[in-house]
Amino acid sequence: MRLVLSIVMALMFTSVIGAACLLVWGYNQYQLPGPTTEAMLFRVEKGDHLGEIAGNLFKADALTNPKIFEIAGRLQEVHTQIKAGEYEIPPASSPKMIMDLIVSGHTYKRQITIPEGLTSAQITDLINNAPALDG
Repeated sequence: MRLVLSIVMALMFTSVIGAACLLVWGYNQYQLPGPTTEAMLFRVEKGDHLGEIAGNLFKADALTNPKIFEIAGRLQEVHTQIKAGEYEIPPASSPKMIMDLIVSGHTYKRQITIPEGLTSAQITDLINNAPALDG
């Protein structure tokens, strides 16, 4: 009986140590700079869930491990606070920096110059024909 109890205790201890090491590794991965070498624009659509966003960031080469991003968002309980919009992700942004950005709602601002003296119809045409503007 003592032998079984010793084995069970050793397995529990090993499991706890393994879980702690995994947690530390995951936290470090979440803090490390990302793979992007230049700023990029990334769009979060209304209704996108965290797994979808993580996958899209991975496809855009902004993340090296989408699961770390997704798990961290759920552990921090920010996965329900993500705001739709277009975001400018700086070069080498860590997953944590990207998460903070898309939770903050600080979207990329586009500007358009409307010359003085245009009619409302001309302004409407100018806005409708502006590249990268929609909505």
